[in-house]
Amino acid sequence: MAAEFLESETEITTKNSLSRTKLPDVWQVRTKNGDVLLLYTTQKLKDNIQYLRYPEGIHLRRNGFYVEAKPSNESWRQKPFMELSAGQALPDWSLGLFFYKGDCDPFAAAEKQQRTIYLWTSILGIAAMGILVGMVGRYQIRQMRLTRLKNDFVATVTHELKTPLASMRLLTDTLLEGRYRDETQVRDYLELIGKENHRLSRLIDNFLTFSRMERNKRIFDFRKVHPADIVNAAIESVHEKVSAEGFELKINLEPNLPEIVADRDGLVTVLINLFDNAFKYSESEKWIGVHVYADKAMVCFEVTDRGLGMSRREMKNIFERFYQVDQRLSRKVGGCGLGLSIVKFIVDAHGGEIDVTSERMLGSRFGVKIPVLLENHS
Repeated sequence: MAAEFLESETEITTKNSLSRTKLPDVWQVRTKNGDVLLLYTTQKLKDNIQYLRYPEGIHLRRNGFYVEAKPSNESWRQKPFMELSAGQALPDWSLGLFFYKGDCDPFAAAEKQQRTIYLWTSILGIAAMGILVGMVGRYQIRQMRLTRLKNDFVATVTHELKTPLASMRLLTDTLLEGRYRDETQVRDYLELIGKENHRLSRLIDNFLTFSRMERNKRIFDFRKVHPADIVNAAIESVHEKVSAEGFELKINLEPNLPEIVADRDGLVTVLINLFDNAFKYSESEKWIGVHVYADKAMVCFEVTDRGLGMSRREMKNIFERFYQVDQRLSRKVGGCGLGLSIVKFIVDAHGGEIDVTSERMLGSRFGVKIPVLLENHS
């Protein structure tokens, strides 16, 4: 190569920096003292530069990048991420920074990651807004329902209280003015007043119980009581109505019933409300059955009628407040749709269960199960 260099008549450089010769791919450089002229091929220079940057066979990869050197007039095999001059010692050379083969572009990866973050942030933001809108919507619907419930309650209370009060006032005025035929008519009027007074008392009791339900105050007096005493007290309360309206009352109390820990008045209210429900929806066949029996650690009270019955959809809603299966019939016989919701409230307070089975035009059966002992009150 030295002979070819001399034959090429290339001017010998006086600088200690790399310069081209007339030979293709051959470079010359003088040593610092100027005594020796060094000749290099392009490939040898590339190998030496790589070795100087990564000695002892160190792998070229550095965090996904690698460096290549080339003469400035040569084109890169691939586009470098960054290109710069090799410096004064290599004036005609360039250095290129490349992404290591097999690695993804870290900037593209970072961009993709950022896009993913933005996408999921947007999705989560939209989902959060949707949830918030749903919560606000549910709150507004609930407020509307509460408003409607309060309005219905006020209207129902007003109507239900005015009816017996108006009847009592009319009968009382009639008696005070002496507009009656004989003592028998006076007695009939007094019985009607007593009946309306009893009805008014029942309404007030239901409204007070409903008020406790709204305030979630369970004021009950739990004591040992025999199931027969509860049934007898409930029957005594509805005895006049049973006789007046011609109902047949079938009572079946199984022997050796255990005592239960319960609020006597509360369970009497449960049975009275179930009786009232049977009275209301029994038109043609006026029959009511009461069956009380023990089932393991529970005492079961069943009230059965042969009235109008209910559909499955109606049975799902009967324990809701102010729900009435037949609005037309309810307006005719009275009631405000609180009875069965009060029944469920009292049964739940006793840790019991209530179930209903019914078929259209075949009647209904309500079953109330009360535990013999309450864990919190035994």
